[in-house]
Amino acid sequence: MHKKPIANRDNTMPRKKDDALLKAAFEELFPYLLRFCFPNADKVFDFRKGFVFLDKELTELFPELKKQGGSRFVDMLVKTFLKNGKEEWILVHIEIQGGSAKNFPKRMFQPACR
Repeated sequence: MHKKPIANRDNTMPRKKDDALLKAAFEELFPYLLRFCFPNADKVFDFRKGFVFLDKELTELFPELKKQGGSRFVDMLVKTFLKNGKEEWILVHIEIQGGSAKNFPKRMFQPACR
């Protein structure tokens, strides 16, 4: 018999260990994500220099989550290099929603505030 996982207090499902695999996939395919979001990405970003994923720095942006035992696990802070020689940091907020959750609008709004 297949049991449905128990939801958290806010009616969201608990984070799965698959989040680590999902994050790895986003990191591996990050150039394609940039090209999807920015049609002129090949003209702007220097893909030859690669990317630096700043997990520690991202954790420092959300210290209250660490205190509460949570994380922004699939979110990414990425150092990119531009063709004009400059460096840019990009905060990528990723939400994969499999059902309804009362706090979804708040979760989407919080990173924009920061």
